[in-house]
Amino acid sequence: MKRTISTILSPVILLALVPHSASAAHDDGVVPNPALGAVAAKAFARAFTPGLAVAVVHDGKLVYAEGFGYAGPARSERVTPQTPFAIGSITKQMTALLALRLVQRHRLGLDVPIVRWLPMLPNARAITVRELLDQTSGLHNYPDLMEHRWPTQGRIRLARILAILATDRSDFVPGTRWEYSNANYTALAAIESAVTGVPYGTLLRREIFSRLRMKRSGYGVSAQALPGIAVPFLAAKNGFQPVPATQRLSLDLYSGAGGVVASADDLARWDIALLGGHLLTPAMDRLWWSPGRLADGAATQYGMGWVVGRLDGQRELWHNGFAPGAGGFCWNALFPDEGLGIVVLTNAGSFAAAGDAPLRRLVAAIARAALPSAFAERPAAGENPAVTRLVEALWAAYGAGKPPLAEMAPGFAALFTPSFTASLAQGVGPLGTPKRWVFLGASALGGGATLYRYRLELANGTTPTFAVAIDSAGKIAGSRLLP
Repeated sequence: MKRTISTILSPVILLALVPHSASAAHDDGVVPNPALGAVAAKAFARAFTPGLAVAVVHDGKLVYAEGFGYAGPARSERVTPQTPFAIGSITKQMTALLALRLVQRHRLGLDVPIVRWLPMLPNARAITVRELLDQTSGLHNYPDLMEHRWPTQGRIRLARILAILATDRSDFVPGTRWEYSNANYTALAAIESAVTGVPYGTLLRREIFSRLRMKRSGYGVSAQALPGIAVPFLAAKNGFQPVPATQRLSLDLYSGAGGVVASADDLARWDIALLGGHLLTPAMDRLWWSPGRLADGAATQYGMGWVVGRLDGQRELWHNGFAPGAGGFCWNALFPDEGLGIVVLTNAGSFAAAGDAPLRRLVAAIARAALPSAFAERPAAGENPAVTRLVEALWAAYGAGKPPLAEMAPGFAALFTPSFTASLAQGVGPLGTPKRWVFLGASALGGGATLYRYRLELANGTTPTFAVAIDSAGKIAGSRLLP
């Protein structure tokens, strides 16, 4: 569907740029940090989730933790840093750790075929433990409720899940492709239990939760009964509606792929231990945090429970999480070279077409606010200096109450009545001259016009996007300020 200037940019809309917290008062456990709190509050104000918890660690210390919104149907159930959330696939980081600790203790081999423990799975003689960790095994993803009659309620035995997985065909020959599949990490949980003779949930408690004093964490359907746990919500026409209790899926179904419940405060402890190198040897950490490889030597972007990438040039390790029917979108990111860890948890399971993009943006904004000298948004390619100068002048003209009508397309210039111009100056003027402009890119609009987007770094700490449309005649055809 083509976008047009009239539908996207004709009015100049100024949104509130002063961050605010949705909480009436700080809850117990809040670690205040004005700069990071402003970033988190600004994100929450966009109303993509009813509840949000954020925690940030740096150099071995918790530097920020706060909750926003509500955890359950009663809005009095406020989210705090201690609120347990179903964290979905962030669980995979913990499942990978358990496997690597067994490797470190010489009780498990990375290149050993899984047939020894899971002979019922397809290609079990060819799939290795390493391929499970790297998501290159070819095991078919689950649980698609349309493919099988998966058990969804109450206690679910791991053997029952494996029996269903055994009926699927492999998606490809092991080691030849990368494909995300929950089956890989459920298989790992089963192997870890078989090697130790201890149930997977008990291993989590012994090796991680108790060791790190993660007191508001748990596993499976029993953890879904933790006091104050965040209830899953779905977007509806009138905001968000909680998933009815009878329709909530048991976390036992997700096993080692997504069955953990944890609070932001607890995941901060997890991140501190990871960044401090307290859980594995340095050599094992390097292996854990490196991209996986296919049989032909080609690297993937995923390795052993982490997506390996970069943000603003800095090495980043992250994993998102979503347990449908049990929790909302969540995110955990580490920046090992900077000693920085960021946890973002929500109880909303539907961000519509945006997916978990709001969390991606929030993590990036927090990183830049926490360590501005290390993280700085890089301009996109293709910047036109002449257009940038025009846009900067337009901003200054708005603030001065003197819009450049001669440089505007007639339809756009007609919007600038005296009252509108005055209100525009009142909104833009106090924001001052941006400390920094970052070109975000250009895209074509209908009728030969082009949309140019810039990130503004304002003196009040906010970083809105200023979008300006230039028509085919070089006239300013619209503008909009977005949070």
